[in-house]
Amino acid sequence: MRHRGARMYQGLRHGAHLWAKAKHVGRQVDHGIHVAARLYATAIQPGLRAAGVDTGAADKQLKAAYDHYGLLREQSQAGIRVADGVAAHVRSGYQYA
Repeated sequence: MRHRGARMYQGLRHGAHLWAKAKHVGRQVDHGIHVAARLYATAIQPGLRAAGVDTGAADKQLKAAYDHYGLLREQSQAGIRVADGVAAHVRSGYQYA
């Protein structure tokens, strides 16, 4: 039984490591979305407007998509906090009997 517990613990630690990696990738995606939004707002949109292109419809769609992303991000933060607690518990050396 002891060997089975060790394997279980090893699997939990591996899962905690994968969770940390997934959070890192999520932060990178989040950063990319914010950079793209700033780029559009500060360079692309003014350039299109200066060229005489009406960006109203595109602006509405992009704002709706960004707002939807913001809601998704807020909701996922609660789940992330719970999963972080579980991962911290596993990393702290919890042993199965």
